[in-house]
Amino acid sequence: MITAGLDVSSNNIGWSINIDGKYSCGTFSSKSVLIAERGYHYQQWLFHFLCGNHDGVRRGPKIQKLAMEEPLPSNRMRREVSEGGMFDNKIVERFKPMTSMASLRGAYGFAFVTMVTAHIARVPMMEINVQKWRHDFLGFRTKNTDDFGRPFKDKGARTEYYKAKAIARCEQLGLTPDTHDAAEAVGVNFCLDGLIQKEALSRRVATAKEKAEALFSSPG
Repeated sequence: MITAGLDVSSNNIGWSINIDGKYSCGTFSSKSVLIAERGYHYQQWLFHFLCGNHDGVRRGPKIQKLAMEEPLPSNRMRREVSEGGMFDNKIVERFKPMTSMASLRGAYGFAFVTMVTAHIARVPMMEINVQKWRHDFLGFRTKNTDDFGRPFKDKGARTEYYKAKAIARCEQLGLTPDTHDAAEAVGVNFCLDGLIQKEALSRRVATAKEKAEALFSSPG
């Protein structure tokens, strides 16, 4: 089966493809400053990618199953506390969205473009949670400390750690991803392949169980 994985954002699109057990990966990006135009360029590229034009020149086999990283929830809020004005010592507490509207348009808009394009190309598609593919590909869902047991100083440091781990894991597989987006797409692809194998094994076990039950329940 020819499978593919995507790490989707409004800036860079990491992609991975597995043909006969051999992975390759790369990054698609549009130079347009307009998000709508970037979305259009992505849709055009993705359709050709799914239909077999994997590297922009050579026509290869059509993708048979696609997975993309599930967009993060948009309802997360952050708490902000501030003091009142000069004549008011009252503490003011506010809750604001953690994600900007521009980021939401990119994350959910490009995810929707992915779903629609896969439907048009008649390629089955699924979403995979970030913690699920990290568990299968990197061996952990989330981390509070680095490899030396030191706590991350902030969210940015944790994110950079995840990126570095994805790239290092790809290098173990003999790949040289050009961006962390490409490395993370390989993780999504790797997780998809594991789910497909698990499903196939479950079907084989169920078939063997049915045959055994039929054999022992038959008369004589």
